[in-house]
This record gives sequence, C-alpha cells and structure tokens, in this order.
Amino acid sequence: MGQIPHSQHVRKSITAVEKAVKGAIKAINQEAGLMLARGRYGKAEELIATAKAVAEFQSNVRTLRDGWQSLGGSGGVNGKPKADVTPQWEYYKPLLQCLIRLGGEAIRKSIEVDFEKHCLHMLKPGDEAEMARGMPRWKRMIQRCRKAMIQEGFLENVKGGKWHISEQGRKIAQ
Repeated sequence: MGQIPHSQHVRKSITAVEKAVKGAIKAINQEAGLMLARGRYGKAEELIATAKAVAEFQSNVRTLRDGWQSLGGSGGVNGKPKADVTPQWEYYKPLLQCLIRLGGEAIRKSIEVDFEKHCLHMLKPGDEAEMARGMPRWKRMIQRCRKAMIQEGFLENVKGGKWHISEQGRKIAQ
C-alpha cells in the first residue's frame, strides 16, 4: 500500500488523544485519592469507576493507533516507519575532533573524508540512507552542522568555505 495522504497528521492527532486521555486518568486518580483522604468513599468509588471506563477508552485508542500503523499511516515514507537517525547535535563533537586531526582548519570535503574514516561507527542505520542526488544523509548533516556550530561558538565564521575551529570548539572536542 502506498503512502496515505495526511498520515502524519492523523498519527499526531492520535498521539495527542493518547496524551490527553492519560492526563485525564491521572487527574481522576488524584481526585479519587483526595476523596478517599477526606472520607468521601461513595464519591471515591464513583471516580474509580470513571477511571476504569476511561482506561478502557485508552485501550481503544491504542487499538486505533495500532490499526492506523498497520495501514501504513506511521508517518514514514511509503508506509515504512522512519529510520533511526543521528540527531544533528551528535555530529558536533566528532566533527570538531575531525577538525583537530586536520590541523584546526579544513574544507568540508576533507572533513567528510576524515569523518568517514574515523566516525562512521557512531552513526545510526538511517544515516546511510540516500538523499537528493544519491548523497548519504550523514554528508548532508555535515553540511547543515556548519552554520549551527558557528552559532554555538564552536567554529569561527570565516569566508571561503573553510571550517575553522574556535577555542570553545577545542574544549568541546576534548
């Protein structure tokens, strides 16, 4: 089955319902506990019965979520779940270490070669996936890191496409 239009919106909506129902159960349980503490046992029993009914509804929502996922509405591509990928911030330290190995300054291509030689083991399975023009995701992430690392103060903002490590970047690399 192909990708379902708006599948991610449906998945997010179901997740929002799950969170809201969980919050409702928690609030009911707290109120029931308060009623027990005050000796209002009849009211506490009513709340406990309500909590049981809401818990049954919660089970129905889980079944709905599982049913949606089985239809291919997981939010992934072509009905497949999203691959496990390394978040951008986890690239920072290895990239800074690459720069130190390269003398503190290098162009992106040199950094990619060093990263491939020394850091590919740290990546998750989805990082090898091909993106536009056959480029692996991890190379695209390296491109994206430069601007963020400049903003964090790990790199100096130099012209000409060179990456130049800052003093703060050297500390982080250690």
